[in-house]
Amino acid sequence: MQTGWLQSVLETPGPYASVHLDVTRTDNTADEELRLRWAQVAGQLEAAGAPDALVRRVEDVVRSPTGLPGEQGRTVVATAGEVLLDRVLPHRPLRDGGAYGAVPHLLPLVRALADSVPYVLVEVDHAGADVTVVDGTGRPVAEEEVDGGHDVLHKVPGGGWSHRRYQMRAEDSWERNATAVAERLDAVVSRHAPELVLISGEAQARSHVHRHASGRVAERLVDVEGGGRGDGVHEQAFTERVEKVLTDRRQRSLGEAVERYRQELGRGGAAASGLAGVVDALRQGAVELLLLADDPSSTATLWAGEDPLQLGTTEDEVRALGSPTAVRARADAVLLRALVAQKGDVELLERDGLDAGIGALLRFDVRPPVPGR
Repeated sequence: MQTGWLQSVLETPGPYASVHLDVTRTDNTADEELRLRWAQVAGQLEAAGAPDALVRRVEDVVRSPTGLPGEQGRTVVATAGEVLLDRVLPHRPLRDGGAYGAVPHLLPLVRALADSVPYVLVEVDHAGADVTVVDGTGRPVAEEEVDGGHDVLHKVPGGGWSHRRYQMRAEDSWERNATAVAERLDAVVSRHAPELVLISGEAQARSHVHRHASGRVAERLVDVEGGGRGDGVHEQAFTERVEKVLTDRRQRSLGEAVERYRQELGRGGAAASGLAGVVDALRQGAVELLLLADDPSSTATLWAGEDPLQLGTTEDEVRALGSPTAVRARADAVLLRALVAQKGDVELLERDGLDAGIGALLRFDVRPPVPGR
């Protein structure tokens, strides 16, 4: 998962109130249940020293209606001056919680979005396409209709030379409309950088788009049956097919990342293993991908300075990096703050999915040079 979109949180100095709350409203008792859940979280914030005004500001946000149906969670990060992040999530959080301190607690948000894949859905027919862009947090961020503009769209039964000319004009219109769709998809992919472009709809229209797609679109194109622009689409079945494609992609990407990490580690290359090694790499801004065994029950801590890259296993380490202050905070929060600051990616694994519990693929080798080389 990419973390660069969280950088705006770090642009404002803390302390921060970080809240992760189940805000589902599905029946008549939902408002009272939400009030009780919030009361618990508010108590956690107050116990940690959050000012009353800040607690009230966060309450106003998390208890406001989302306007969305079904189960959902909400993450809010705020300082005394402003709300820095307000994100509605497609699932309930693993647990409700609130934290207040010098380091924002962002891992529950990462956990909630761990299975999300940024993608573009394009539903085509001979006239054009409907295009939806879904970002890495699972939110549709852009929708548009692409109209090819060529209007001889339907073949008709008949015979003779005039009929043949009409058929050829129809096929030419289909081709031109598909070219317009492919060109637009190239611009969308260039702007949003999705991992996948899922294409559905009329088979011949899809074939035309495949043929005219640019290289960066073609390498992302995956056909998904059952969707389309017209009536008669079975939405539930199509949604399930899309989710399967995205899940398969996530599992494949995760497996490839772990395999690459093990290879780099085996050859003594651009990889770090264990807490001390990863902390050192983060301090140097070298982490491309953080691999972290997900353990919500962990009570491990690290020390953090004023700058996100000032982190260490002891207070002395952090002060030696030039920070006038050092605070103790959740290890995963400190690690993630440093990762976000250097726009690194993160993948969460099962607890036994990584030998040392933590590892990283690096942008460059951080080992000290060998004398004489």
